[in-house]
Amino acid sequence: MRASARRPSTTVVMPVHNREAWVGRALESVLAQTWSDFEILVVDDGSTDGTADVLRRYLPHITLLSSPHTGAYAARNLAIRQARGALVAFIDSDDVWHPDRLECELPLLDDPEVGLVFGDACLVDYRRPPARRLRRTFFDGASPFRGRGGSGFTRDNFIPLSSVLVRRQCFETCGEFAPVRMGADYLKWFEIAHRHALDYVPRPVCDYAIHPGSLTYDTASAIVARLALFSDAVASAPDPGTRIELQRIVLNHRWLLAIARFRSGSRPTLGPGDRVKDVSRATRFSWWLSFAGRAVTRRLRRLVSETGGAIRSLASKAR
Repeated sequence: MRASARRPSTTVVMPVHNREAWVGRALESVLAQTWSDFEILVVDDGSTDGTADVLRRYLPHITLLSSPHTGAYAARNLAIRQARGALVAFIDSDDVWHPDRLECELPLLDDPEVGLVFGDACLVDYRRPPARRLRRTFFDGASPFRGRGGSGFTRDNFIPLSSVLVRRQCFETCGEFAPVRMGADYLKWFEIAHRHALDYVPRPVCDYAIHPGSLTYDTASAIVARLALFSDAVASAPDPGTRIELQRIVLNHRWLLAIARFRSGSRPTLGPGDRVKDVSRATRFSWWLSFAGRAVTRRLRRLVSETGGAIRSLASKAR
């Protein structure tokens, strides 16, 4: 597919840094879409391996932008400023879209109240060959939410970035991604949900790659980055309701960080920068009930899934 001479309906945005072994299959999945009215903007974020050579093979099907290595979110912002489409679709350079990813999401934007749509993601583990498609999906770990408001985000970030299709206007009303290393998508979806409705496709529309080179592979570092981002957001919250939602997200991450440190063999202590200030007892108590309830529910789901798998295995052997 060649880039259209007329204005496309959608701009596909892909930042890439040192992903020569991955970026080709990501681009192939975009070019294989059943919906073809889009342009592809790829930002080479200061790659030093053979990524640039791989990308040149896809010219003129893509528009290639280059920048010094400033991080994926700064690269996405650069592409959004250059976008010609009214809609923006994101894909990470190590993920893969399913063929109808765009086609199945576009109808949800017929509702003018909806600003952002997304879908579930299959989890594919590349840590040891051969690659293994996990039984659970992204939504199994973070239940999706549709509608307006940030209350759904107080549980977790339920939006896989490589599944997002969003009106470009949302970035005009809510601003660009924070130019940080990790976590800015979570905060931006939260902000968009306060101004626009969300909707989603209740099935996987992409594959999410799990591998040591992923930015979010180091769980503790990813949580620390989110914790800092949302802690800063609390101070600038526009109203008390939003402030409470942000405080609940920070409380979640404070404890998730303690758990991650414990699992890695470190002491699960919280430093001054990890603490939440000026949170009422009522907010802390309601958060604790919610956090404990989610933990129990996830444990029960996992137990039911493991029990069901064991029963199926025994039944198969008995035949």
